[in-house]
Amino acid sequence: MNEDELQQAMSALEMYRDNLEQLQQQRNFVELSLKEYVLAKSSLEAFENAEKGDEVMVPIGAGILVKMSVLDSDKFIVNAGSNISVEKDYKTAMETLESRMKDIESGLKSIDENIERIQGEYEKLARYVQQAYEEYQRSQNVQDP
Repeated sequence: MNEDELQQAMSALEMYRDNLEQLQQQRNFVELSLKEYVLAKSSLEAFENAEKGDEVMVPIGAGILVKMSVLDSDKFIVNAGSNISVEKDYKTAMETLESRMKDIESGLKSIDENIERIQGEYEKLARYVQQAYEEYQRSQNVQDP
């Protein structure tokens, strides 16, 4: 391997490293989104068996809960996208939430698979570059006497 080929391989390594960093950032964002949905599910579950007038503790985030009095335990406003919200009963709201969580979990799995695949390619290329660099160094030492 000559110096130009070695430089190209090292550039490819850097590209893999950048891709891995981007995927990790994307994974972190998706994971935060999933945590938000887990919190929403926990909040929704507080209303599962509630009756009008019951007091429930609803998590609002960062370990904070708020005590609320239930006015209607079977009507929830759910974002349907594009700034449109619809009213749903408890069961339908929970189904919507769980469906969205499954989609997010599927996306997270896909990101993890991509990270694993690129990490494997990166490690294989890194070993190849290391060996090529050592061979290049040896050939330079042989030519320099």
